[in-house]
Amino acid sequence: MKMMQECIPIESRRNDVWHCQWDGKDRIRKCFAAQVDYLQEKRVYRHLLQVSPQLCPDVIDFDDVGREMILEYIPGVTVLEALEKAEEEMDQERAVVIFTRLLDWMQVFYKDQKTENNQGIRGDINLRNFIWTEQYVVGIDFEGCCLGDRVAEIHRMIAFYLLYKPEKTNFKLSVVGAVMDIILQMTNRSLLFFWESVEGEMEKILFRRKIENR
Repeated sequence: MKMMQECIPIESRRNDVWHCQWDGKDRIRKCFAAQVDYLQEKRVYRHLLQVSPQLCPDVIDFDDVGREMILEYIPGVTVLEALEKAEEEMDQERAVVIFTRLLDWMQVFYKDQKTENNQGIRGDINLRNFIWTEQYVVGIDFEGCCLGDRVAEIHRMIAFYLLYKPEKTNFKLSVVGAVMDIILQMTNRSLLFFWESVEGEMEKILFRRKIENR
């Protein structure tokens, strides 16, 4: 793997990540702490780049021995940052567009991860794992991908959004309400079931936070 230049660390809970210059271009260098995470992310990238390359950055290079990847740099901010800015500016229209594009991303991802008997889910469905480019959403950090319940994952994502500070504001609730038709179509569930499930996911999130902060 070639030498990287002007590397700036990027905050990451699980791995070492840098924004670097590589052959005169902006790149992301990611070094995985665990081999299993590296192999899982490499598998997902290989699949997505074959079937839906618009969902993720391109993989420029990889190193199986060093558990490293060099990824295309996607200019933008995380979806969480974009939604927070929209709320600060009380721009509901922009927040709805961002959330709609995020749900579009998830629909394509779920379709491409479909197997004969199992359902692949995004895993680690927090809004920091998506980049907003001002036009569309790109997914990053795929080591958490696994088999699971897609309906529960969508509801979990909504629960995370509602619990980002400031929690459960009228703005956030109005954004969720504006994309409700898309959510119900994706999940094929009733509005009552949706809110019961989201409330349950929020309780789980709050409980985990309480345990982690002890």
